[in-house]
Amino acid sequence: EASRVFEWVRELINPMLDVRLEEKATTAHLVLLTQGSPQAATDIKPYFCETTFASILKFARGLMGEQANLGELHFRHIAPPYAAIYEQHFRMPVRFAQARDELIFDRRLLDLPLEGGFPALHRQAEYRADQLLRQQPRRAGLAASIDSLYANDSSLIRQGIEAIAKSLNLHPRTLQRRLREEGVSFAEVHDRARYRAAMASLQQGTGNLEELSEHLGFSDRRSFTRAFKRWSGVSPSRFRSHAKVVE
Repeated sequence: EASRVFEWVRELINPMLDVRLEEKATTAHLVLLTQGSPQAATDIKPYFCETTFASILKFARGLMGEQANLGELHFRHIAPPYAAIYEQHFRMPVRFAQARDELIFDRRLLDLPLEGGFPALHRQAEYRADQLLRQQPRRAGLAASIDSLYANDSSLIRQGIEAIAKSLNLHPRTLQRRLREEGVSFAEVHDRARYRAAMASLQQGTGNLEELSEHLGFSDRRSFTRAFKRWSGVSPSRFRSHAKVVE
């Protein structure tokens, strides 16, 4: 139940933060992922993973007791020169150069009563978080997360709503409903991303219009030209010529 806090953190604090709980036969895995492209996941800074897991472990020990055996910690980055202090700080085995950033622990811990758990306080916190989400849906909402995905990986632009929903761990219908709650449609967010990508490419003068049309998911150059005129009021060719003159 408490894992819902990661959704709140993603929407209220950091749209790129995604922590998922995976349950297997004997182990549970709390995996830290990055919203966006494989390149974005590669570029994630080690200290971001370290501080995220430090916070998770602090609250876990507060709920389960300081002596709780919380398994072992895996990091994707290589061991730094000061690696020896990691196990002392996290109070568990720490392994580097692993496949994922994750906390691995005994699955049975998920069913134990929490020494520091206060159900009434939990319900109050849940209510307050929901209030905050309703009050500021546009500050760090779903549309902003989708914008970040497109900025990190422009190839997603031609893959449709299913690819975006999968990247955000949402069902496409859920994604559409939550965007409607923010007062925007997926088509609007998608069009905005295509327009930004088109302007960037035309300003840089990279590639031809046929290649750009295909990259942005248009059936042909004429469809792209009509859409670009709708967005900007001028044709892609004229926009590119003007950009060269300004440069």
